[in-house]
Amino acid sequence: MSDDMMTRLREKTMQIAALNQRIETLQVQLSGSVKRANKLSQQVHELEEVIEQKNAEIQSLREELRRMQGALQAMGQHVQDMRSDQPVVGASPGFAHDCSQLQTEIDKAHADIRELKGRIERLSAAAMDVVTGKEQAVDALKKALMEAGDPRFRILAIVLQKRRAKVEDLAAMLVADISAVMEAVDKLQAEGEVEVDQNGVVIPAKKYREAQVPVEKWQHSPPEQIFDELEKIVARAEGHENVSKALEAAVDILEQKLARGGALIFEMRRTANTWRSSQGDLEDLQYKIRQWKARAQALA
Repeated sequence: MSDDMMTRLREKTMQIAALNQRIETLQVQLSGSVKRANKLSQQVHELEEVIEQKNAEIQSLREELRRMQGALQAMGQHVQDMRSDQPVVGASPGFAHDCSQLQTEIDKAHADIRELKGRIERLSAAAMDVVTGKEQAVDALKKALMEAGDPRFRILAIVLQKRRAKVEDLAAMLVADISAVMEAVDKLQAEGEVEVDQNGVVIPAKKYREAQVPVEKWQHSPPEQIFDELEKIVARAEGHENVSKALEAAVDILEQKLARGGALIFEMRRTANTWRSSQGDLEDLQYKIRQWKARAQALA
């Protein structure tokens, strides 16, 4: 075989290898896009359920309002009949009090309806931003959920963020009655979303506290994504052993991806060993992970 033919054969082989590598990269990107799309679809579905529930609450309030208006009209007619029958005698103080109380309840029902409509509009707008892929839409949706979402979802979001919360503190943050918060916590506990420890403190359910490390996914993920997901995992992991487990898995994979990351890998592995033996400062660890990510980006 001539040298010219050998050269062309090597070039074709290199082109095929490059194409295979490109195809593999595109497949990884496609897999990531599909997972993100599924996650967004689930978030939209949850919001639709919240909106549907709010619509049902509005309908219930409207029915209550119509009932109160009917009762008020009937009472007003009764008062007029009494006045026509006994023009000299004023209306009974009891009737006047009942009319005033009914009017107060009607005004409150109107206010509740307006508030629910506003909540639905804010949630719908935030959900639409997520659907259309608007920048920072997920963060805006989280904020809208905390401000206008169903109390159960707001309580769950607070517990997942703070990891531990007393019922009294939840009631203060939501500006709600303790009895209503306890009822919502009971429902979340029945649904397997939260737990209440022996001291009456609300904590995330076990599924949120365990460190679910996506090792197979990380094998095909860029280092920046691994650091981002690692920070989220350690934030909700329960116990220093789980934190150490997540750190060690990330180090093992990043060691293969960061050719010039010797010093960084050494520091991460030393931190993982420290966490294996004892509990450390979680906020400090999250800050370290963000620093590691910046150093990895500089190395790349």
